[in-house]
Amino acid sequence: MEPKLLGDVANLKALALQVRRVGSKWLPVDYYTVFSELEAQLANEFDFEAEAEVRDVMMRVDLDIALSTFVVEVCHILRTS
Repeated sequence: MEPKLLGDVANLKALALQVRRVGSKWLPVDYYTVFSELEAQLANEFDFEAEAEVRDVMMRVDLDIALSTFVVEVCHILRTS
């Protein structure tokens, strides 16, 4: 699926480049730029190992934040008691 999807985006980019060269005034957006950005984003979309690593890091950060918040709240309770 990934090669087909990336191939489709490459074809859309090629078409958008031709439209850009003609100087189409009826299109509100430069679609070559849009499809170039989409292609760049999709290149990483299928790297599931990298996505899992980012998820794990985010979970650790959330846990660290939760733990820090808990410690601050306990210290505040102890000070005000």
